[in-house]
Amino acid sequence: MKLFPKYVLLLLLSLAFFRCTRETAQETSSENEKPMVIRMLAPGAATAGGTAKIRIEFLPRATVKVPIYPSAYADKIDVFTGLEGPTGRVLARVLTPEEEEKGRLAYYEGDPPAVEIPVKIPAGAEPGAYPFSGEANYFYCYETGGICAKESERFEGVIDVTAGASK
Repeated sequence: MKLFPKYVLLLLLSLAFFRCTRETAQETSSENEKPMVIRMLAPGAATAGGTAKIRIEFLPRATVKVPIYPSAYADKIDVFTGLEGPTGRVLARVLTPEEEEKGRLAYYEGDPPAVEIPVKIPAGAEPGAYPFSGEANYFYCYETGGICAKESERFEGVIDVTAGASK
């Protein structure tokens, strides 16, 4: 009778280890398959009455080129009630019609421009953590094979709001 609980415990531990190992392997392989790494820089502390900027950077892998046109963008931006975020798309860079035409055949030499998302903090905002989320969208081409595509990735974070300066 005393051996039965040991076997059950051993079985449960084995299952838990297998599940953790499998999830870690899936996360690693899916991360390696993405054509770009998306780095979201949260604004850190922001003052009531000021503006916070969320920055989304796009870091292409060695085998990927980033076309100048179409531009990377963020959309589906949702900020906590009370803060004022943008509606619609926020472009990494607004291009001229000439750049748009050339951009279909031209690529950035280094990392493409980041998307900067302004969020207004009302003067009467209470201090605290205000969550935000959105979707980063970018276009890429593989250096070999000429395959180009669009990719999207969700981002989320927190804006820490502090009290405004007293007068």
